[in-house]
Amino acid sequence: MLNHVLRMHDRHPERLIILLLIVLTLAAYRPALHYEFINYDDYTYVSKNPHLKDGLTWNAVQWAVSTGLVTNYHEELWIPVTYLSHLATIELFGFDPAWHHGVNVGLHVVNTVLLFLLLRRMTGALWPGACVAALFAVHPLHVESVAWVVERKDVLSALFLILTLLAYVRYAEQPTRPRYLAVAAALALGLMSKPMLVTAPFILLLLDYWPLDRFGSGGSNRHDGIMTAWKLVWEKLPLFGLVAVFSALTYFLKGGGMATRSMEWFPLWVRAGNALVSYVGYIEKMLWPLGLAVFYPHPGQTLPPWRVVGAVVVLSLVSIVVVRMRRRRPYLVTGWLWYLVTLLPVIGFIQIGGQAMADRFTYVPLIGLFIMMSWGIDDLTAAWPARRVVLAASAGALLLILLILTRAQLTHWRNSLTLFEHALGVTANNYVAHNNLGMALYDQGRVEESIAHYAEALRIQPNFSPAHCNRADALAKLGRFDEAKDEYARTLAINPADVRAHVNLGVVFAGQGRYGEAVPHYRRALALEPDNPDAHNNLGVALVELGSYQEAVMHYREALDAGAAGGRVHSNLGVALARQGRFDEAMEQFQQALAVEPDSEQAHNNLGYALLQRGRIDDAIGQFTRTLQINPANAAARRNLNDALARRNR
Repeated sequence: MLNHVLRMHDRHPERLIILLLIVLTLAAYRPALHYEFINYDDYTYVSKNPHLKDGLTWNAVQWAVSTGLVTNYHEELWIPVTYLSHLATIELFGFDPAWHHGVNVGLHVVNTVLLFLLLRRMTGALWPGACVAALFAVHPLHVESVAWVVERKDVLSALFLILTLLAYVRYAEQPTRPRYLAVAAALALGLMSKPMLVTAPFILLLLDYWPLDRFGSGGSNRHDGIMTAWKLVWEKLPLFGLVAVFSALTYFLKGGGMATRSMEWFPLWVRAGNALVSYVGYIEKMLWPLGLAVFYPHPGQTLPPWRVVGAVVVLSLVSIVVVRMRRRRPYLVTGWLWYLVTLLPVIGFIQIGGQAMADRFTYVPLIGLFIMMSWGIDDLTAAWPARRVVLAASAGALLLILLILTRAQLTHWRNSLTLFEHALGVTANNYVAHNNLGMALYDQGRVEESIAHYAEALRIQPNFSPAHCNRADALAKLGRFDEAKDEYARTLAINPADVRAHVNLGVVFAGQGRYGEAVPHYRRALALEPDNPDAHNNLGVALVELGSYQEAVMHYREALDAGAAGGRVHSNLGVALARQGRFDEAMEQFQQALAVEPDSEQAHNNLGYALLQRGRIDDAIGQFTRTLQINPANAAARRNLNDALARRNR
């Protein structure tokens, strides 16, 4: 076996490297196949997204293409390719998280191999490219992008970026219109996976400098060099136009969302300071990848000035060294600017969300630093006598360490509980981690514990509306309705557009029999999110209680069209139809409810009542009997059964 591998190395080194990269990546990420969905966006975007529940249907495809542009559902990004990939996964494998994690891991494997092939083709160098790909495969900073299902957009957009670069290399070898269109098509797909790729045309210019050397050696004079540079920029103007459209679209979609509010929270000087510190912080985490967390709270105005000054000094010194060495080591320029430029959309000058930085943002940018390291070491050790042995041993040891660290970091992503407990252990004042840990505890029935974490989140960040809403849900669960209403009111005072708060406050009012007060909240929720199935269903329930049966029927049908799950809505619709005397239609709805939930005592009892009204007494008795088999304490079914027996005896 060993001899076969050695022969393979001598004859086909690329094949051996590809095989080793695949094995290395799978060794790092195989445990993720056994992990759960995370309550930090996985539920919202994927596992509990009603628009995805039926898989790759025409309606779902239409929604995926229009979301953000038309519905503005949940996310303020237009990422139809990412949503289509989730739909395809659901169509093939359902909602088993193993397959969703598996697709992410598979895409990461493909990205690793393609990155190696790209560097090999561009530079002709074998081992530096292999080193970059191996570091990309197993660096712990990439765990978040691979192990987090909702970050499919990271691995998918990176795939299309690498395909864009491969297509561009072909175009640079022989410029033709079809090859240019292939570059533009791959870039467009990447932008529709994640708009972070708006920097791609700049990356193409960096590749023109090194390793493609399309700028040349300087030409006969300065004028020739300027003309060559201008031609290369001009060549990419259509691509710059493409990313300009996506940049404007992203800014427009985020104009009324989190980005704008974040600018109010963090003035420009605060955002600029944090951005500079983050540039250095990512390098520190690359070199010392410990204490990684899913959320790093923004320091706001508490960021020490010396850290900003220190970051400016470090970035300036590296930039000066890179520029001074540009002729002898041009890869330093490409690698350094790759890092700086690809991070620019998410570095924090335009603040999106409340994080200071995020591991997932480094998925593509670290490639630039890996290039600097790999080619730099290759140059520095060129004259070493035992170079091959030393580099092989050092690379093996480094990759083994990174593999161990990646596997250790990966364990924290097992479920929401482990993820946010770890985040609290390695960060301070992490209100998001407290909030999401509370959600995980709530889902396990540990409601009192969840309330304590919501309270801690609100102590740190009093205006964090999700924690107010979650605390309200927990208080309502414990029957503390007056306290719950106060928390919902605080939620809506901070964020009047919180759909869940409106819906759940309506539920609290309805639970107290105050249906007239519940209705305005359901209507407001539907004004904010017209296809919210819970709001439609709950409004229908309130309208039935208020005697508005026809409008209730309309909202129940809207709930079903919006993807309401389970037989509950069918059963509710049947009740509204029965109240109007439309018993045949009502029976159809109760039967559909039972097709979804065969043991629904409500549906059995209601179907029995409708059958009784149509004179089908024996069938009605069967339904009431079945109801009592499911729940012998169902008093309504007992009364209905006695009524039906009395009618039959008459």
